[in-house]
Amino acid sequence: MKLFSKTILAASMALAFGGAAKSAIIEVSGDITADTRWTRDNVYVLTGILYVLPPAKLTVEPGTLIRGANDTITSGTNNPGTICICRGAKIVGSGTVDDPIIFTSVDDPNVKGGANTIPATVVGNAFSTGLNYDVNGPTSNNAFAISRQAGGLVLLGRTPMAYDGNGNAARPSYNDSTNTFSGEALVLPTGGVSPEISGTNQNNAGDGTGFAVIEGLAITPATISFSFDPDQTVGYDAAEVNTWAGPEGAISGTVGGIAASTSFQRGVYGGVDENDDSGVVRFWSLRYGGFPVSADLEINGFTCGAVGRGTVSEWIDVINNADDAAEFFGGYNDCKYFFLMHCGDDYIDWDQGFSGTIQHVFIHSGGGQFFPRSGFTATDASTAGKNTTFNASERGFELDGPEPNNSGILPRSNGHVFNVTMIGPKGGVSVGAAHDGIRVRRASSGKIEYALFEDIGSGVIEQSDPGTNATPGNASRNDTDLLNSLYFNTGASPLVPNAGATAGQTDIDVTGTVVTTATQLVAKGQLVKNGLNPTLVDEAPSGTAIVARKLTRTPPTRAGVQNFLSPVTYTGAMRDNNMLFGWTGANDLQLLPTTNLARPVLTLTIVSGSPQVSFNADTTVTDAADSVQYVVERSSDGGATFVPFVAVQDGGSGDLDASAGTIRVADSISFTGAAVHYRVIPQ
Repeated sequence: MKLFSKTILAASMALAFGGAAKSAIIEVSGDITADTRWTRDNVYVLTGILYVLPPAKLTVEPGTLIRGANDTITSGTNNPGTICICRGAKIVGSGTVDDPIIFTSVDDPNVKGGANTIPATVVGNAFSTGLNYDVNGPTSNNAFAISRQAGGLVLLGRTPMAYDGNGNAARPSYNDSTNTFSGEALVLPTGGVSPEISGTNQNNAGDGTGFAVIEGLAITPATISFSFDPDQTVGYDAAEVNTWAGPEGAISGTVGGIAASTSFQRGVYGGVDENDDSGVVRFWSLRYGGFPVSADLEINGFTCGAVGRGTVSEWIDVINNADDAAEFFGGYNDCKYFFLMHCGDDYIDWDQGFSGTIQHVFIHSGGGQFFPRSGFTATDASTAGKNTTFNASERGFELDGPEPNNSGILPRSNGHVFNVTMIGPKGGVSVGAAHDGIRVRRASSGKIEYALFEDIGSGVIEQSDPGTNATPGNASRNDTDLLNSLYFNTGASPLVPNAGATAGQTDIDVTGTVVTTATQLVAKGQLVKNGLNPTLVDEAPSGTAIVARKLTRTPPTRAGVQNFLSPVTYTGAMRDNNMLFGWTGANDLQLLPTTNLARPVLTLTIVSGSPQVSFNADTTVTDAADSVQYVVERSSDGGATFVPFVAVQDGGSGDLDASAGTIRVADSISFTGAAVHYRVIPQ
């Protein structure tokens, strides 16, 4: 969304990396128990896992720099610099395209302020990691060959989720159509491991029921300032009658009857409220994370445990994380604009009943694991020995069901994803069968639609570990569909929905998903200086093989989801606007072109009692039918949430200005005098 012209970009870069005054360095550790504000004039160094406890709110100003120290620097144990927002607490970190909030390693200089923002000591001791963050650094020690230097950002919420670790035969069940609990009552974990969850690819998240311990962290007790009720929310009565007249309707049935207490468990997630609110995370760039807290157990770049719909998660960048870029353990969180690059495991991973909606996802798999640098002063003859701290990059999406595996616990994983672009590592070295676009397993349901997959080493959609039920539609069958999507340059069997499954025990649908005969992307540069431009090729000069940018799709919809999905009509994560430009890690590591679309400048007027929004439109595409599509959004809550209400082209339907180069659209609301904010996002 960063939309500088070339002239402004040059000035911005001079400010970013030259001559800034040395920032104040503030070390942070322990707990935040009262409302706290972090300001952009300081650098915050996390010397361990920082827990924000209820009812505290952590506010992070736009442009704030956060650094995470690893155990080697702090002499701690399994305690890397990490932010964890606990159940009932909030974070309000609303960065901007000009001033993103950056969370990186303790000595990364590729940020605004450069080396002046690096601390001389951490916990009183001088340190040296021996790492070279120069893009021209030596093989195995350069900006593209580093990870595991910090933890990550963790949000823990209070929604229902599909986990049962206590080992008995009873199972909990939550019907999110009727908001009804049944079966086994909810039980908090005790701190012990589950007696029934073990083995490869299962997450032993404690011995709770409907509550779990987040991956990478542990239960640690705390005393808070009020009686926190884990299985209730605002609106419940003190007598625990298990009814609640909240926005989603009354919750009823077996909830748990867990007593409210000032004794609180850090690291635990789960509860009863689909609409739980963990705050706002907007324009965050998460870099060089994934520090392991034990063998094969790293912290994801962005982790959500039972996060609710009230939470805003958008414009999130994860680069060079050693584990998953983003993982959703249950929850109903709706997310937008994710940019995920060069991570060590999967890019989007969901399980334990995740049922949120995600739109505009860009995945760039591989990087220094599979490709030499090109166009930089220093290049590599091969990739041998590079990125030794990474695992092999595996899948764009790894989609799982409940835990224990195939246990039939509800809510069922049922995520919906729209508008994806994934560039895989095919063509690099050591790309094997694990490098899928999508892996569906263990009875996950859901849908991915309007996606574009290119250079995938193996299949575009594969499946494994299906359930055992032969009845179509049964909740124990794999059922995540890939619809109306495109793929190019993939493995020999790109669409294998029945791979590894007993005949008839899958409901995966690939209707409308077809191969293209040419790349749909302008430039896919893997570690190529200024070589990554994942916008869609202009169809006019490129011929009939170019289909992704055609504005022929029906705007995405999902039953029950309102005021969230952008009404775009193309295939892929972005069309003409390189949305990584100016604020992401890829931008600061010189992987992107130096120019992008011109930024819209908005003018607001009131006509006949309703707002109208005018802005400058791109004129470089001369074919009017193929011109840039813009999404206009409105916020009536001070900029916390934005509602898309129109997608428009210059001179197209909805444009009230007849002149070329200017778009004017009318909003349908009546202006009452209360503040209304607008933003325009070129697609």
